[in-house]
Parts: sequence; structure tokens; C-alpha cells
Amino acid sequence: GFKGRKNGKGFYLYQAGKKKKVNRDIYNIFGNTKRKVMQQEIIQQRMALVMINEAVLCLQEDILLSPADGDLGAILGLGFPPFLGGPFRYIDLKGVEQIRRQMVEYQSLFGNRFQPAALLVEKAQLKETFHQQS
Repeated sequence: GFKGRKNGKGFYLYQAGKKKKVNRDIYNIFGNTKRKVMQQEIIQQRMALVMINEAVLCLQEDILLSPADGDLGAILGLGFPPFLGGPFRYIDLKGVEQIRRQMVEYQSLFGNRFQPAALLVEKAQLKETFHQQS
């Protein structure tokens, strides 16, 4: 029965001539009405780390030929922030071990979707970066 504007209720309640309001009944569908409050930085890191880890998995599985290809593709194709240089430059900037450590921490807090890719773990153990340092 939650069809949106079609029947006047969905994520929002629609009433003619009035501004739409959040439909609190929708929370019951998702299990409860309690909302989690998270710091903005944690939300940003969760989104970034999942994307970064997927980029590493693509390199690990030979979907990407090089970290440079992954950086360029993420910036031009996915909207990764160009000032960060792409996911692999970002890892190198922050430190491979730091990213690995943060992913392990988030894995314990938020689940296995934050399990670091084997290539990331390997690079951290070898103290290597994804781009050659000059």
C-alpha cells in the first residue's frame, strides 16, 4: 500500500495543498522506528572505504590493468573526488597500513563488507604503495 504519490503515502505522506511529511509508518517495514545517529566523518569513511576496497579487488582480480587505470576510471566514471587523486592515490596518501587498519576496525563494527582485499593486506605487510614512489 505504499505507492507514493499514487495513493498519498510512501516514504512521505502526500496531502493536497500541503507540504509532504515523512511517513513514520515506513520505519515499521524496516524493523523499528529508532534511528541511528552517526558522525558525518564515519558515514563518509564507510562510503569511501567500500569504494576503495572494491577498486583494490578489481586490481587484484585483473579487471584493472594498473592502479593508474583505476584512479582515472574512478575520477572520470564514478565521480571519485579528483583532488584525492583516485582510490589508489588516496590509499598511498593515507598509508596502506592505515587504510587496512581502518577497514579491519570497521569490519568488526559494521560487518564483512569491510573485510580488506587480500592485495591491500599484502601491500600493507610488504610496506608497499600502489604507485611507484620516485
